[in-house]
Amino acid sequence: MTTAQYDMIDRYFNNEMNDEELASLLRAIAADPAMKAELDLRRLAKAAHHRAQTLAFKENAMQSHPARSNQETGSGGKVRRLWPYAWAIAASVMLLLAAFAWWWTRASSPNAQQLYALHDVPALYPKAAYALVNEGLHHKGITGSQQLDELKTKGLEAYESKEWHAAIGILSDYIAKAKPDEEEMPDEINLMNLYIARAWLEKEDAPKAIETLQKGIEGVVDSVNYGYLKELMQWQLVLAHLKNNDAPQAKRTANLLRNAEYEAIRQQAVILLNELK
Repeated sequence: MTTAQYDMIDRYFNNEMNDEELASLLRAIAADPAMKAELDLRRLAKAAHHRAQTLAFKENAMQSHPARSNQETGSGGKVRRLWPYAWAIAASVMLLLAAFAWWWTRASSPNAQQLYALHDVPALYPKAAYALVNEGLHHKGITGSQQLDELKTKGLEAYESKEWHAAIGILSDYIAKAKPDEEEMPDEINLMNLYIARAWLEKEDAPKAIETLQKGIEGVVDSVNYGYLKELMQWQLVLAHLKNNDAPQAKRTANLLRNAEYEAIRQQAVILLNELK
């Protein structure tokens, strides 16, 4: 490994990376097994350091409050029981340990927004071309309905131009009007949900992106020819959950892609699941 790679890993564990650098790190560890191994080794070392510090913290706390006899003679020769104070001390120590563990986890683990930036890689960004080509098959559009064909094209052009509001409106209108026939299959119409959802994500509206993606995934009919696009929608759903600060739901969705057919999606899912452990 190079010095630059070691520096990159140092910056990651020090939470000094911006979104672009996090994305660069993901690409680097995906391409370099040695760098991935170093990252895993650092993570294990940090966890061990955490355990050692916790034990030392507990030992010091106990030394600061040495055990005394269960009874102590107070003023006037009366006997005073000290067990309530011992429980209070133990409770305080446990509270401090819990706070320390929470702080350490927050300091050493990327949050959901960082994970979103890290895993929203260009290779898995939905491209408008997918609406016209799937598995090398060219689709013709709706025969005898030039108006609807133009509507879809206009919506995809708005999407490619990053005119998110227009893309959502036009493509939603297309879905409402288009009806499956011999030329325009249900999956081709349903696919527009992928672009609508991504546009919602770009507009920082994760809940609407989640709702649209779930509808799109449920609407897939031909899982053979549309297998990649279904998995792509599932991956975008993972990202939407991260954008929505719902790491547990992102983890559950990513688990469905642990054995994804398409390598790029499977690889991203496995890396993310390791980060969410």
